Amino acid sequence: MKRLLFFAYGLTSYVIFLGTFLYAIAFVGGFGAGARLDGPLKTSPKLQQIYAAVRARSPHFTADRYWADEMSSLQSAVLAGEIGAEGVGLG
Repeated sequence: MKRLLFFAYGLTSYVIFLGTFLYAIAFVGGFGAGARLDGPLKTSPKLQQIYAAVRARSPHFTADRYWADEMSSLQSAVLAGEIGAEGVGLG
């Protein structure tokens, strides 16, 4: 009985490992997993509008710079409701 339990435990562990490993291969390879690691980033139109509103206040970093002023401006805009679901006409 003890040998059977050890065998069942080992078999279960192996099946879980194999499933996880095959899912990882499928995820990285982009087949059978429903998502691609290197695929295009997709989001909803609502989030794209919010992203555009944030980028209007704080552009991408192209060089090192002090950005605390931009962050405080974004924080104020979010707290005031200018950026968010209601601020971009989504609410």
